Amino acid sequence: RDVIVPVMSGNNPQKEYIIKNGISPQQFASIYKSGGNLTWGQLLGTNDPRPVKAFVPGNHSSREYLAAFVGTTPGEISATEVNSQIEMIGMIESNPNAIGFCTLACLAEMEKGGVKTGVSLVPIDMDGNGTLERFENIYGSYAELSHGIFVGKYPRQLYSKVFAVTAGHQASEAETAFLEWMITGGQESIAS
Repeated sequence: RDVIVPVMSGNNPQKEYIIKNGISPQQFASIYKSGGNLTWGQLLGTNDPRPVKAFVPGNHSSREYLAAFVGTTPGEISATEVNSQIEMIGMIESNPNAIGFCTLACLAEMEKGGVKTGVSLVPIDMDGNGTLERFENIYGSYAELSHGIFVGKYPRQLYSKVFAVTAGHQASEAETAFLEWMITGGQESIAS
């Protein structure tokens, strides 16, 4: 799967609240349709006057996924566009009020390389009731998120499936190795 996931600064003053309650698809729509004129207080119903700083991946497929998720067209998304995943992670790390979407492959590469980032996953409150129920809580780790995506607990608009077809019934060892690489370490190359 080609997946984008929401991340926020690990220093976000509302981090505890967000991890406990999540952000609903409607709240994400508010962020990405606001033209940069939304505070964390307005978004979460708190007294926080700090502005939400939204980032969006520059690549076409990520913008398409995000637009479908928030119910708009890619051209109507209002956020700072960042072309490099690493640059996006850096910008979110350095701004406590930042939120954005990066690829699952980018997170996998960082975890595989032992890179500790200053970003946290943002749980999505799928039913929008202001509480992150047990079935929605798949954001504890990369592995937990990957499993949640696999079993269908993640918004379908934020990913697309990649299919591989072989000519024969049984794949050879080389084909099997290629397919395994494609869905693990090759995700970053496939995204490019």
